[in-house]
Amino acid sequence: MSLPAVSAKQTATAQLEVAGVSGLLTRLANCCYPLPDDTIVGFISRGKGVIVHRTDCRNIARLGEKDRERLIHVNWSGMSQQLYHAPILITAHDRTGMIRDVATVVSDSGANLMSINSSVSANHQTVVIMATLEIAELDQLHRLFVKLEKVKGVIHVARDLGQRK
Repeated sequence: MSLPAVSAKQTATAQLEVAGVSGLLTRLANCCYPLPDDTIVGFISRGKGVIVHRTDCRNIARLGEKDRERLIHVNWSGMSQQLYHAPILITAHDRTGMIRDVATVVSDSGANLMSINSSVSANHQTVVIMATLEIAELDQLHRLFVKLEKVKGVIHVARDLGQRK
């Protein structure tokens, strides 16, 4: 059975539209953190309204046939959500002050650093920094990625789509 997905529509301001109706009780899923450029699907939950997931979310993929009947078309048409949580991964050469420098760039960009964690490789050569940012718009995240990639020692910056094993 294919997912009832609607391609993402990028707009400067947006509001979630569920099955052609806006203003319904909706919230963005905390498992896959959808952002306005993602392809999304709604899950009708009991007592919580429609929970919006990315179509590639692991939780959506795990749904049984009976629960798949609770999926509904949703799209971005003008966003009532003011702030978004955006988990990111930064791969860098391990060095003293790396996390401080990352935190400074995030702060200077106007984003809020909600959480940060790091894991150093066995040989202490590289570090993976996992952070969750609170952003106001997608362009802010793109600009931040450009700035983070300029931090000394940073190898790669990407959204954490939760698909690592």
